[in-house]
Amino acid sequence: MIWETEVPVTKQDDTYLVAATGGEFTFSCVNYSTPWISIFVCPKELYRPTVENGFPVNPMIVSLDWFRAEMKGNQLKVTFYENQQTEERPMKVDVSAGDVFYSFYFRQSANK
Repeated sequence: MIWETEVPVTKQDDTYLVAATGGEFTFSCVNYSTPWISIFVCPKELYRPTVENGFPVNPMIVSLDWFRAEMKGNQLKVTFYENQQTEERPMKVDVSAGDVFYSFYFRQSANK
């Protein structure tokens, strides 16, 4: 999968760095029109869409008190809210289109 973003993002190794104050990340898949997502807050899986006839039937929106992730068409938007905890928050978003997969890794800084 090939992904683009219009806004520069900070990465360390393969992980997108998120400020403790929060932030929004928007990525567009340029070679698949309707991928779907699974969400992991390491190591626990939080969300996997129900699939019928090879396509997801649930809305692809996951929201907790500290983040929201949405897959709409070929666009993935992940929003992080302020981290008021003293520990970092790791999260992984897996995106798939048939038998093609891509993983986004995020790490939100702790409030110190």
